[in-house]
Amino acid sequence: KGVAYIVDGTPVAPGTYPGTGTVVIDAEAEEGYELVGESRFTFTFTDIRLATAVAPTFVDEFGTDEDTFTIPAVEGVTYLVSGAPVAPGTYPGSGTVEVAAVADEGFVLTGASGFTFTFTDIRQVTATPPTVQDRPGTADDTVTIPAVTGVVYQRDGVPLAPGTHPATGTVVITAHPEGPAYELTGPTAFTFVLSADDVPGAPTVTGVPGNRTVTLTVTPPANDGGSTILTYEYSVDGGQTWTTAEDLPQSPQVVRGLRNGTTYTVVVRAVSDLGPGAPSAPRSLTPTVTPVAVDTGAPDVERPVVAPGQSRLWVDGVPTDVQTSVERGAWTVTGDGFTVTLQGFESQGTAMEVDAQGRLVVREGGFVQVSGTGFAPGSVVDVWLFSTPYLLGTVSVDEDGEFAASLPLPDDIAVGEHTVQLNGEAANGSLRSLSTGLVVQAALAEPDPVVPDPADPGAGDPEGGDPVGPDPADPSEPGEPSEPGEPGDPAGPDAGDADSGDPEVADPVAGDVDEGDQSTGTPSRDGALARTGTGVVVPLLLMVLLVGLGVTGVVAGRRPRPVAVSNHR
Repeated sequence: KGVAYIVDGTPVAPGTYPGTGTVVIDAEAEEGYELVGESRFTFTFTDIRLATAVAPTFVDEFGTDEDTFTIPAVEGVTYLVSGAPVAPGTYPGSGTVEVAAVADEGFVLTGASGFTFTFTDIRQVTATPPTVQDRPGTADDTVTIPAVTGVVYQRDGVPLAPGTHPATGTVVITAHPEGPAYELTGPTAFTFVLSADDVPGAPTVTGVPGNRTVTLTVTPPANDGGSTILTYEYSVDGGQTWTTAEDLPQSPQVVRGLRNGTTYTVVVRAVSDLGPGAPSAPRSLTPTVTPVAVDTGAPDVERPVVAPGQSRLWVDGVPTDVQTSVERGAWTVTGDGFTVTLQGFESQGTAMEVDAQGRLVVREGGFVQVSGTGFAPGSVVDVWLFSTPYLLGTVSVDEDGEFAASLPLPDDIAVGEHTVQLNGEAANGSLRSLSTGLVVQAALAEPDPVVPDPADPGAGDPEGGDPVGPDPADPSEPGEPSEPGEPGDPAGPDAGDADSGDPEVADPVAGDVDEGDQSTGTPSRDGALARTGTGVVVPLLLMVLLVGLGVTGVVAGRRPRPVAVSNHR
């Protein structure tokens, strides 16, 4: 405001106008205003443009045959090589190539305008780092040299061919160009420190077979290899499979779930942070039928003592709760997935119910009937009597996981309190060890035998009839409690009859069976004479025969004993 512009002497209104050549613009003050500052402005219009040169590219391959340089195409720029213009494109390169960029007419060049590159025969290569294997100890430590064209590797100034070489301690490998045609880029020295620490040596192992178990004790190896031993592992198949030993070496390791009568090749090894060491010398161990040792809570006491009226269960050595009850006079124990029933019997087969004090009782000279469900099909259950360990018998478990047997007491059993231990395998492979208190009561007194006088045929009978006591052939005369045909007598007509209601005790087997033959679950006694089916008891026949022949005295002997029955359902 207050200024008027004049172009070539002509006032012009504010706005935009075409411009060419040199334009002079004057400024004048309008009326009432006074102009201060510059009042003339001159500008010369041209048709020149700016151009920026792009740098050529150079490719220096190994050797000279494939060396090239490329001139780019840039508007307003001409490239000169050794002073001569060259069109855009790729050209062979060798030696030193100088490229200059100049502006074409009507352009003004900006940026760099000169480019120089020297082609050589040298090939640049990068050395690949070597690798090492730092195995336990030093015997198997190695360094591996890679194969790289144009690179030579050295150790202590000695060239190493590509491949694997022994190495120990601190190893320094240097890389060098393979002749003047190569030039190395990147790292050229490689340092490795190989440890002399080794895996542990072989420990020493002792093993004690038990009932379905072996107990291992280990002495640590003399050489731990320089590293701390972290744990131990054991194998029962000669080293094919390994299991971590949670208890070694501080405590013995009990390996459970084994089969009695099967020989196992047992080895143990120590493990450090470098890995497992050498295995121990193999030991052949065969689990056998023995009482199961358990943690009773008392020092050095591994055989449980359970008071009558109580039962205790250990599963794989761990105390486990059970429930006890009295059902139909029998002692019943129920646990996780299983039931076991025990009942005592008189020698002639009369069941003895749990007494008023809640105790399992059995008569001296009698037997114990055991049965159970929920055990591993095809396994066996062994039954022991303490305190002096006596194997009452082993019983087979049927395909349904059930077992049953009647097991005679030993002849020399003491009257008083005892413990019955029943050991069997659960369906999941764990070992159940059930101990129950038992009271052995004294045998009932038998009447004194009547000895006839040979000179008095009627002696022993007021009527002069029977020469020796009651007539065995006359069922009306009183006899001993176990005469044939009496109810509850396992040797009577109903013996072994599932419908008779008597306990499931089979008839004794005729003939002698050596005491302690426990393999079938049917132990008996020396000299036990019995009958099969409904035949006449052999000892009774012998007595009648001897009396008929006039032999003086009575043949005194034990009555037939019940024989264990396996796999009753």
